[in-house]
Amino acid sequence: MRKFAIAAGALLISMAAPLSAASQGGYVAINARVPTVCIVDVAFNNGLRLQAGLNQLGRMVELCNNVEGYRLILSHPSGMTGAAILIDGRRIAIEPSATRTVILDASHPAYEQRQLAIELAGPADLASMTMYAEPKGAVF
Repeated sequence: MRKFAIAAGALLISMAAPLSAASQGGYVAINARVPTVCIVDVAFNNGLRLQAGLNQLGRMVELCNNVEGYRLILSHPSGMTGAAILIDGRRIAIEPSATRTVILDASHPAYEQRQLAIELAGPADLASMTMYAEPKGAVF
């Protein structure tokens, strides 16, 4: 019986040592690599014909998990003189000679919801424009 009590005591002492080390700052490290996700979604009707002036396009949702950030790019026809895109009221001019305009350049990952509008000098076809998110840095 005495041998059993000594063995049980030794077992309890050996179990208590790792538990006390863990409670005093021990840690577990987990490393993982996830695929890069970088998207932008605007809920609007593609058949919408835009008029001269301010056109509300609705809510834009952007998501990018790239650690170095991302860009939101508007692809559009050239010749859009006097046009601008507005994100939460912030005006970004569209260069008439270009076919792509960077409308946001973020230096960190983010999930955002913003109001989107476009200001035009004349009517335009929304189907001729697309918006996409482009991750910066390494893509997994």
